[in-house]
Amino acid sequence: MVLPNGARQVRSNTILLTFVAVIIFLWSDGFDLQIFNLSDRFKLLSLAGIFLVVFAAVFSIFFSRRSGCFKNYYFRIILAMLFLIFVPTFVNLVIVNNLNIIEILRSGLQYGGILIFVVLISYPTHSSFINKLNNLIVTIATINVVGLVVLSTMPALSDILITKVSGRFEWIRLSLSSGMTPIAQYSIFYMLVMYTNGLIPTVKRYFYLLLTCTYLWYFFTIGLGRRTTIALLIVLGYHFISHLSSRGKVRVFLAAVLLILLSLAFPQSTKVVDAIGSTYDSIIEDFKYGRGTVNVRLAGSEYYLDLFRETNYIGIGLFSSKLPSSDPYFKGRVLNDYNPGDHGIVAVLYSFGFQAMILTVVLLIHIFRDLAFIRRRGPPEYQEVAAAMHLFLVFSVVGMLQVFWKPSLSIWTGIMFFMVWRMRKQIREPVKLVLNQQRLYGKTAPIT
Repeated sequence: MVLPNGARQVRSNTILLTFVAVIIFLWSDGFDLQIFNLSDRFKLLSLAGIFLVVFAAVFSIFFSRRSGCFKNYYFRIILAMLFLIFVPTFVNLVIVNNLNIIEILRSGLQYGGILIFVVLISYPTHSSFINKLNNLIVTIATINVVGLVVLSTMPALSDILITKVSGRFEWIRLSLSSGMTPIAQYSIFYMLVMYTNGLIPTVKRYFYLLLTCTYLWYFFTIGLGRRTTIALLIVLGYHFISHLSSRGKVRVFLAAVLLILLSLAFPQSTKVVDAIGSTYDSIIEDFKYGRGTVNVRLAGSEYYLDLFRETNYIGIGLFSSKLPSSDPYFKGRVLNDYNPGDHGIVAVLYSFGFQAMILTVVLLIHIFRDLAFIRRRGPPEYQEVAAAMHLFLVFSVVGMLQVFWKPSLSIWTGIMFFMVWRMRKQIREPVKLVLNQQRLYGKTAPIT
């Protein structure tokens, strides 16, 4: 039985959405729940997710009739990123330290998640697919965040259910799995955009306000990441000042008043203010007394930058546990506990060189331009997604994060590239149709 084109697209959309949901679950290692912690040495679900993405991408390139990958700007960017990741890694691990070439693939395995982009562009999707995909990832992130907020009030149960429970400022600290963190960061901006959207019904708008407050509660009092807290405050101010109408500013002002009233009505709500104050005090104390995580990160960045200079500015590449104990990279990671994942954009420089920094700037300019086009010409549901992505990228830049280069970001990066490409393509198709009509029939109707 041959299905009509519309039915085939619906079936393809369902399969792709299911694929994305499964990959997010695997990539997050079962959302870091103890019940899915199958090994003390390896995150087996994460590994399964990586191999599934890579296999599906290779299959799509060779067997899908619609792949057309090599003509796609974002796919060429992905190839450039992988090249810049693996070349310095090859030099450091194989040429300098004589390790097996398999160590390069093992070290860079998590970057394979970005190839989900290839899978998503290889199959036909309906114009509604972006909205469904966005709803899927936001729903998964929201369930995660709400679950952690609830568990934060029950420390004993948290110890049983979650694999990572720690403390900071004498409070319980629950962290999203590394793969879920960027998706949740995007989701809070989507909630914020929807709350300040004057086109949706009032009841729905206040539902988004509630979710926005829940996300803020998580990031400020449960996740307790200082860099995240500061960057979030800056982006909230940026959105308030630059991208809101007068009515939107009133809504944000009312939301702020509501949060203040909550802090008076519920003593626990003062944790938000306490968390911000503790963050500030701990940073000042770290600098004043030369101790704490801030100084460790500064010392680590300086240490790796020295190694970067010794490579003649090629980059030190990715770490491998097979490096000899005498290797400076091994000493930095294992003995001094210098974690490149904590060093933000500086880690991109010393890991992959100036080329990676240049590529980051070029890609940011291109993607910001694409998002501006979508917000200017796209339908409302596309404009909302584009606005949230814009805020996410601003958040990454002002927070001096790794933007596209952190391994745990790779699944989200691939999904984000696809969503931007698909929205822009969908908007441009009617414009091309009108241009073709003008070319064929000499019409001069304006393009709207």
